[in-house]
Amino acid sequence: MTSEIRYALDPVVWARECLHFNADPWQATFLRSSKNLHVLVSRQCGKTTVSAVKCLHRALYHPKSSIVLISPTLRQSILIAQKIADFINVMKPRPELTTDSTTILQFKNGSRITSLPGGNSDTVRGFSCDLLIEDEAARVSEDAYVACKPFVATTGGQVILCSTANGRQGHFYVIGTADDTEWQRLIIPATECPRIPAAFLAAEKLSMDAHTYGQEYECMWGENQAALWSEDLIDAIFQECDTAGPATAATTTALNELPAVKTETDTGTGSRLRIWSG
Repeated sequence: MTSEIRYALDPVVWARECLHFNADPWQATFLRSSKNLHVLVSRQCGKTTVSAVKCLHRALYHPKSSIVLISPTLRQSILIAQKIADFINVMKPRPELTTDSTTILQFKNGSRITSLPGGNSDTVRGFSCDLLIEDEAARVSEDAYVACKPFVATTGGQVILCSTANGRQGHFYVIGTADDTEWQRLIIPATECPRIPAAFLAAEKLSMDAHTYGQEYECMWGENQAALWSEDLIDAIFQECDTAGPATAATTTALNELPAVKTETDTGTGSRLRIWSG
């Protein structure tokens, strides 16, 4: 088997021998997978770098491929495009580009990598692609995600959502906690990254609250910080409504500590939940 055939068949071998990139075990799975991927990962585990490797391998070994990268902001879109360009520059021979800009890389073989900001749906419409990657997907707007899903409607392309956690909200959380076989799900806490020292994590844990540390480094969803009430409290209230019994002391105390609200909600059980606080 020639080296080019090996490289085409195994992106992990190609990355090691051509880019000098040694993939961690989870990154090897990421590179070799052809299923839709949901990747919940700690900070600084190499998610943006491995996304750049995946895009470049697809572009080089699948001519005329269209690859689209979505990031929350333009700055992040430029950053991931720059990572791809850095890998191109270490290759020998260097792949020939016909377009080389901060957000678009067009290859001589017809493949194209486009990196877009996902702050709103207006910036991501009008594309079709064979590989769609959302970097920091938990922070890409819901409108942008809805707008970019049709990119793979006619191509059967792969979709990859890769991010740290950002509360129990949005498409990244919903897909990550769903029970289906459409998505392959990977979870990589900071303790599984060999480049993050235990001493650094210990210092970080002391310097921030448990919620923030859990989201940043332990792949914990946490609560939606914009929500008025926690999900656990809401679940407890509706459980009590289902039994039509009086509120417990714990629930009453929790409600009294909330900002003043007045709401009346249909519980779906034939009764209505009425809460006055403050």
